[in-house]
Amino acid sequence: MKLIIFFFTLFVVIHSNAQNCNCTDEFKFIKNHIEANHAGYNKKIKALKETDYKNFSEKLEANIKADTINKYCSAFLKKYLLYLQDNHSNISPSKGVFIKEEDTETVALFLKSSDFLNTEIIELDSNINKPNNENSIEGIYFSDEGSYTVAVIKNKNSIRDYAAVIINSKTKFWVKGQVKFELKQINDTAFEVFTYNRLHVIGYEKAVYTNKRLLLKNWNKANQSIIIKTEIDRNLIQFKKLDSITGLLSIRSFNASFSQQLDSAYKQIIPQLINCKTLIIDIRNNNGGDGTNFQKLSPLLYTDTIFNDAAEIYNTPDNLNAYQSYRNNILKISKKSSIFTSEIKLLRKKNFFTFIPNGSSFSKKHFAKSSSFPEKIAVLYNRNTASTAEDLITEASFSKKVILVGENSGGYTGYGNVMSTLTPCGNVLYWTTTIWQKGQQYEFVGIPPHYYVPDKETDWVEYTRKLLYR
Repeated sequence: MKLIIFFFTLFVVIHSNAQNCNCTDEFKFIKNHIEANHAGYNKKIKALKETDYKNFSEKLEANIKADTINKYCSAFLKKYLLYLQDNHSNISPSKGVFIKEEDTETVALFLKSSDFLNTEIIELDSNINKPNNENSIEGIYFSDEGSYTVAVIKNKNSIRDYAAVIINSKTKFWVKGQVKFELKQINDTAFEVFTYNRLHVIGYEKAVYTNKRLLLKNWNKANQSIIIKTEIDRNLIQFKKLDSITGLLSIRSFNASFSQQLDSAYKQIIPQLINCKTLIIDIRNNNGGDGTNFQKLSPLLYTDTIFNDAAEIYNTPDNLNAYQSYRNNILKISKKSSIFTSEIKLLRKKNFFTFIPNGSSFSKKHFAKSSSFPEKIAVLYNRNTASTAEDLITEASFSKKVILVGENSGGYTGYGNVMSTLTPCGNVLYWTTTIWQKGQQYEFVGIPPHYYVPDKETDWVEYTRKLLYR
């Protein structure tokens, strides 16, 4: 099982109350907790790369101390967690803040807040809208949802090489001249991105420069072509016939809280699936959850033995307590859940600060062979397909009648069983307690499909349907 218990996202922000907290103390708490409990740190970094890690941590702590107003605190904390090369480990505010544009009184208060007033302003040249070289980092960029237009300009300081300055904003929370994000070039193909959300809270991510294009999440350059793709439905699970022989099963989450809902849906849907000659299982934007929530589909995929990956749990007092707490919370939702029952028994019997095999190493799964439909299955996924949903992809890849279609998955394959704890600054730290042997090769890079959907393709389902006819 690879359990992910927070909403899938490629970067995270921390509420501004962290700015009123001592960032060095927050960093030390997170660092100490990770070193004591994180499976990947204790299996890989501590054993193999401790000197590099120490140098990185000391430099990062110096940067945190030099940031005396805590402007970049949450970004530096995220940068530390990214060093683990573990997509599951994360940090987020315990309580989010949302202000409606029509709430004039609250908006007025926000515009007087330090978050708004302390946002950097850069005066732009009157010719800023002139087109730049299409291969340059500099230029005009539009946000995906159309709320912002920015000019990315060279503007170097100790944090950045480029600043993205607001030209136009459709929201009241940003005005012309304010810096919306900052770029720091790491090498010829990689950038650090310090980005500010709707309410000016800083986040941290990385961007790639490839094929003469900067791949910025949620942003597109003005003079580069943009493909508007067919919107992905948000229903938890649904089935429909695309034509006389092809069915489409869409599942958006395997979260443990949806177990009963999914079980009920499978009882109704699976009899329809076995009447389809060809089937598309669409798990785009599925952020994972409980591995038992896709097992009812496994017999449909089967043509060959499935070899499970080998997982180890790092046994510590904090990890054991976290498993028990998580199980207790799930039982409030689903009283019949058996989640983590065997893991807790196992951890209680073993010594702390040791790795414990979780289940049989590379265990096999066998399902009764059937000549019935579906004869051919496509699993469709994208970069927002993560964790347990990637386990489904891995199982499907053993089958001779399955093709994998889409783009590289999210790369949440090397670690699992995410737990959480509250930090001194009131944020929530998420860390992983298991490490997977084979899954490590796809962590961060994702599982490649057999067929990549072309960049200019707008309807991924239709593209996949045609592949099944080949």
